[in-house]
This record gives sequence, C-alpha cells and structure tokens, in this order.
Amino acid sequence: MNIPARLNDLATQLREEIAEMGGDDFATLMKFDANTATYTVDRDEVPLGREYVAHVPQYARGWTKFIDKQRVARKIFKLVDGIPPERNELDERDKAGRDDDPWVFQRYQPLEDLETGELVVFASKSVGGKIALSKLLQAYANNRHRGLPIVKLEISTFTTQNFGDRKRPDFKIVGWRSDRGPDMEIPGPPDEGDPGYDEDNLSR
Repeated sequence: MNIPARLNDLATQLREEIAEMGGDDFATLMKFDANTATYTVDRDEVPLGREYVAHVPQYARGWTKFIDKQRVARKIFKLVDGIPPERNELDERDKAGRDDDPWVFQRYQPLEDLETGELVVFASKSVGGKIALSKLLQAYANNRHRGLPIVKLEISTFTTQNFGDRKRPDFKIVGWRSDRGPDMEIPGPPDEGDPGYDEDNLSR
C-alpha cells in the first residue's frame, strides 16, 4: 500500500515517468547502528557531520506486516494523513509484543543531502531513534516560519534501565532552508538485521 502524497504537477509527472521506467522509491534507507555508532546508506558508512535538509512535513510512522520476511501489509501515515492505528486495532493481536509479532512499528524521516541532493529516508524502530526524531520534530514545530531545518549527523546518548548509557542518533540543527523540495515515497522498514534496541527492554 503506497502512502498518499501531495505532489505538485511536476513531481507527479516525474513519479509517473520513473514508474514507467521501472523505478520504485524516491529514496533509499539510512540506518543507525547503535552498537558501532555509525550511520549507513546501502551499507556504506556516512561520515559524521554530513549535512542534510530534513523534510519534516514528510515525516511518517506506522506499521508494516511481514510474513516469511515478505511485506504483506502497511499502515503507515504521514503527519498530514492522520494517526496510525494502535497495535490492538490490527490483526493477530495475540502476538502483540512478542518476538514473532508480524507487525513492526517504524518511524521515517526523509532527508536531502545538502551537497549532492540525494534523497534518503532515515528509518528507525529503536528508542534512540524515537528520541532523536522527537527532538527534531519539536524544533521544527517551534520554528516553522524559518522553513526546513538543515541538520548535521551527530551522536548522542540516552540512559536505559538495563544497559546504562547507549548511543543514539542526533540531528543537530545548523541552519534553515526556506524551500520545501519534492514529496517523497517512504520505503518499507529495514530487514531483520537492522540494529537498534527493543523499546520494551529500555527506559522511555
């Protein structure tokens, strides 16, 4: 299920042309490995300090269902499209919170490389990612008149109940850009090897 997108005419035409040529998504995934404290795109490490324009109005969150590692359903919503359902509103409620729960909750933040213009989507299911994105959204909410935040990839820490201080991503705002850029398609969650920490095991 594709996420509804509010596109201008040119962006719509580009999407249709890309689809006709066999393209899939506008962006690839960026991940953060909490164990090595590194950002990666397509398994290539992204250096700390690299700057991106954060397209906060395109932020999305929600659920993806997997069966035999295959994506079979999506309930993912951008902020402008509404609130995703609670886990108890989805099927297989008896598996909620278990290791074999087929539904995975993920957060997505589209980013535009300030130097190259490459579009990527930071995806996270961890507490550390939740904290980083919460701070970014709060800063944007307080400064919407300034445009889109320009962020620098950094690393911070947060305290957990069972594991002490852990590394987390941090999007330090270093400036603002007034233009909004293209809407972006949000890809599915990373594979099972995506690093991070289970929220149920960490302090909130």
